[in-house]
Amino acid sequence: LALTMLGNVHTSYLRDLQRAQWLYDQALATNPNESLAWLAKGNLLAFCGDGQAALQHTQHALLLSPLDPSRHFYLGIQASAALTAGELERAVEAARAAIRLNFQHLSAHRVLVIALSLLGRDDEARVACRGLLALDPSINVQDWLRESPGAATALAQRYAQALLNAGVPAGRARSAHSSGGSSSVIAGAASRSTSTAYCDSRGGNSLGLASAVPHSITSSSEVGFAMHMRPKPSIRSCCESAISSTMPWSY
Repeated sequence: LALTMLGNVHTSYLRDLQRAQWLYDQALATNPNESLAWLAKGNLLAFCGDGQAALQHTQHALLLSPLDPSRHFYLGIQASAALTAGELERAVEAARAAIRLNFQHLSAHRVLVIALSLLGRDDEARVACRGLLALDPSINVQDWLRESPGAATALAQRYAQALLNAGVPAGRARSAHSSGGSSSVIAGAASRSTSTAYCDSRGGNSLGLASAVPHSITSSSEVGFAMHMRPKPSIRSCCESAISSTMPWSY
């Protein structure tokens, strides 16, 4: 589990997807039945544009933990995988299932908006966008791109445009006059990304769905608390401490 948590740090905070993949592979080699490791690797594969493999991994994670108390989290990442795979109807279905289980799961709302917009279901996309903005009035495309692990990829640009088309603001109100329009907002945020992601030519979904692992499905309260509070040194130190106490190597 600690390997999976550290992999999530490298995915969501350090944007080092190559290192994250190695950590997830180590986690699965240690325990092939760890559902969260399958889920997290599926999320990473979606970032790297391999939607079909991402779907396979997320589906296997759900099969391993069919009654997981954080099932909404699993379904939200499966929705992201389906989006990357181009299975938009499946993405809508999974996102709505996640929202039914936890209405405040923001990333599922975001995937729903993108998928509906890409399907051309504009009225539904705008309704979904209003729901997203009601939960997070500060959300905007510029910040979303800047914080996403795969912001510089082609799919991320497509998803950003879908969010804009549905009604998500291009940037924060205070920077609206200097944004230069939605196209420059998208390009500018992508160029400022500090991602060191390892992705293939198919791009990535850059949804940032693994920004926090629910502590209710971790067996370590220290790691769960650190992931919840999100200070980077604490996250890494908790994960590395847990790993070094059980593994014959150091990070």
